[in-house]
Amino acid sequence: MTRAHGPLNVLCLASHASSQKRGMPSWVPDWSDYTIKTSIDDLTNNRFTASLNLEPEYSFNRMDKMLKVKGYLVDVVTRVAGSHAPARTGIRTLYTDFDDLLVEVRSWCTQALMSGLNDPDIPWRQGAFWRTLVYDTFPTGYFFSAPDEWEGMELSTLTKFVADEDLSSEEEMALPSEYMIQLRRTAQGGKAFGLSSSGMYLMLPPGAKMGDVVCVLWGCDIPVVLGDRDGKTVLIGETYCDGLMDGTWIDNARDGGLNLDDITKTFRLY
Repeated sequence: MTRAHGPLNVLCLASHASSQKRGMPSWVPDWSDYTIKTSIDDLTNNRFTASLNLEPEYSFNRMDKMLKVKGYLVDVVTRVAGSHAPARTGIRTLYTDFDDLLVEVRSWCTQALMSGLNDPDIPWRQGAFWRTLVYDTFPTGYFFSAPDEWEGMELSTLTKFVADEDLSSEEEMALPSEYMIQLRRTAQGGKAFGLSSSGMYLMLPPGAKMGDVVCVLWGCDIPVVLGDRDGKTVLIGETYCDGLMDGTWIDNARDGGLNLDDITKTFRLY
């Protein structure tokens, strides 16, 4: 299995929320922040390659601490559900209250369902929803792609599991303990479920809001969310974006005759 280690993957560890507390640029990681240990790159064993092997293009302006990077603006965030972070008692903290976690998952599911009801061009995609919540990752020592059985899971199955009720054999297959282990890990970082204008399912970083943009930066394996704050573009944080993580969208664009130079944008991050 090929592991991805993009030259700009360090940006996945940075966030606007953390930088505000320290008076640092949004693109500089806070190495004392425990959520760094729950980054998408780490929880998926570095297997995603959203920018494939594209070389990074960046420069640094020391005067205003601005990082100039190039990439692709994928979509706009149009829905952001709530998030629920656990008590911060250390980097190994996991949810102990399944009820709280279930409340959040229900709200996320409602957001996804409502998007389909309000816009027929954005259908409810059950399998993609459940995969998005756990970064499409099966938590073993190797962290490979989630099994197809997870796509058949219903919200009622999760509800019964939390209530400690007996599950049918089909439900047990759809909701193994591995799913709950991974869900607790991904939720620990305080990310929230969201949707883009084209209906992509997202796991958004803390502080993301409607109008922010999802981008793939050349040389960074994980997509990021950028936003305008006080008239400046800042790095809100990393994001899981259904359908974008393996970089096949770049190959498809090339096969379709699209010149990447035509869609490449320059982002100035403060």
